[in-house]
Amino acid sequence: MAVGKLISEFQTPIIDDNQVFLLTSLKKRFLEYLSERLKKQLSNEWQDIPFIPQPGMSDFVCSLAPVFHCLLAASHLTKMR
Repeated sequence: MAVGKLISEFQTPIIDDNQVFLLTSLKKRFLEYLSERLKKQLSNEWQDIPFIPQPGMSDFVCSLAPVFHCLLAASHLTKMR
């Protein structure tokens, strides 16, 4: 599925527009597709675990019970950045 999305995205630029891309660019985009899919699958299978978005960073994944504790940890990690 991720490969199909990648091909769809780059088909026109590479084939029709004769653009050149580094393989690392395609790899980065492929990993983004896999990451999106992983989060969806985990959310479906692990419904009692929240994913807390962090702008410009990876989501935090923690227990639902101590969400306040998780938010404090997230705040601390963001400040360390």
